Amino acid sequence: MWMAKYSKSPVIITGDINCGGVFASLIGTMMLLTPSERRLVKALHINKFRGDLDILKPGLDFLIKKSKRPLLGVTPYIDNLQIAQEDHLPDDKGDDFSDSAGMLKIAVIVLPHISNTTDFDILEHEPQVRLKYFRRAEPLTYADIIIIPGTKNTLFDLAYLRKYGYDRQIKKLRAQGAMIIGICGGYQMLGNRITDAQGNEWKAQEAAGLGLLDVETVFRSDKITAQVKGRAGRLPFYDGIISGYEIHMGDSRLGDGVKAAFSLIQRGDVQINQDDGAARDDAMAWGTYIHGIFDNDDFRRSLLGFMRLKRGISAVEDSCNDDAIGCQERSYDRLADIVRASIDMDLLYSILDAGV
Repeated sequence: MWMAKYSKSPVIITGDINCGGVFASLIGTMMLLTPSERRLVKALHINKFRGDLDILKPGLDFLIKKSKRPLLGVTPYIDNLQIAQEDHLPDDKGDDFSDSAGMLKIAVIVLPHISNTTDFDILEHEPQVRLKYFRRAEPLTYADIIIIPGTKNTLFDLAYLRKYGYDRQIKKLRAQGAMIIGICGGYQMLGNRITDAQGNEWKAQEAAGLGLLDVETVFRSDKITAQVKGRAGRLPFYDGIISGYEIHMGDSRLGDGVKAAFSLIQRGDVQINQDDGAARDDAMAWGTYIHGIFDNDDFRRSLLGFMRLKRGISAVEDSCNDDAIGCQERSYDRLADIVRASIDMDLLYSILDAGV
């Protein structure tokens, strides 16, 4: 509401009926707003409704009368909508490793400050893949691929890995043939040392990394945020163009024991020639600053095929037919069609035209 008051923006309040108590939530919210805030509210809306709308109608009439606001509409609950969460990982997200014979098992370690959780969404839809999120210090007993994700606090989450023994478990599984991948902060953790002398994340400190890549990282005060394109020819399983985006503060220096994982050719609208990430020669441990790397369809499928061969898992005859971006676009189109059909578009346009 602070932003609405600052920008003098009309407000539509949406209630999630799937959580229960939606009428109390909407009316209670209206009662708790200040008079100046209440004047900004132009309509109410109910989301995630399941069932017969006629049964809900008496409640809707009560809501309109009590709130003295029109109802924009009631949007139904939509199943199987493959749209990313807003940097949030629901507790029910992901599979488990039970009944996974002949499957490639991918483990993502859920860090306390995990970020960019959409990096792994597309892996859930690949055939013969089990993607499991290891939460709350759950022991990492087995995996073919282990991913350490991005984080908003690299050094804190590195200490979390050590506190709960993930550092030892990761190294043990690496010795047994698992591939270890680090994305952004996870990449930094795979190195030998991380230094944050200016206290950019929390307080000035440094720590030894997991030592799986010959890399040292130093945090700077400036943050890189850009879309990038590059070539993945440094890794043995794929030689082609990849794209994604960067959000990071650290500068990572590579030692003699690794090579760059990717070669960036474009950042934003600027053509560049710059290394990214690091990888062992056998590619069984590598990291990158590129978020969205797995959304590159040919890269993802080549990586999975490489690991299936390594682990003696039969090749998939028909890989995922949907491309990552196309699948998401179709989901957004489906969402837009359902929302448009469920709300009063004329009312919405009149609110937009009238403002406050």
